[in-house]
Amino acid sequence: MMQRQFHLSNIALAVLVSLVMTYSQPMPAQDSQDSARAARRVAVLKDNLGLSDTQMAKIQSIFLKGQAEMAKERDAHQGDREEMMKVMRQHMQEMDKQINAVLTPDQQKKYEALMKERRERMRQRMQNDGNQ
Repeated sequence: MMQRQFHLSNIALAVLVSLVMTYSQPMPAQDSQDSARAARRVAVLKDNLGLSDTQMAKIQSIFLKGQAEMAKERDAHQGDREEMMKVMRQHMQEMDKQINAVLTPDQQKKYEALMKERRERMRQRMQNDGNQ
C-alpha cells in the first residue's frame, strides 16, 4: 500500500512538473516579432544606404518605438478605419523625419527614393487587390 501511494505521488509530481514546464515556456511574443521586423527593415536600409553600426542601432530603436506606438493606435481605432489610417500616416511621417535626422545627405536622397518605390509598390498591390 505504501509503495502504491509513493508511485501515485511520483506520477502526480511528474504531471505537475510537465504542466509547469509546458506553461512556463515563453510564448512567441509580439515583442520578438517586432524586433525581427525591425531588424529586417534595418538590414534592407543597411544594404541600400550603407548604414554605420551607430546608424543601424538608432534606426532600429526608431522602428521599435514606432511599431509599439502604431500597435496602440490600431487597438484604439479598431472600429474607425479612416481615423486609424490618418494616425498611421502621421506616425510613418514622424518615423521618416527621425530616420532622416540619422542619415547623411546622400543617404537621405537614397532613402527618399526607396520610400517612393515602396509607396508605388503598395499602390500597385492595392489596385491589383481592388481589380480582383
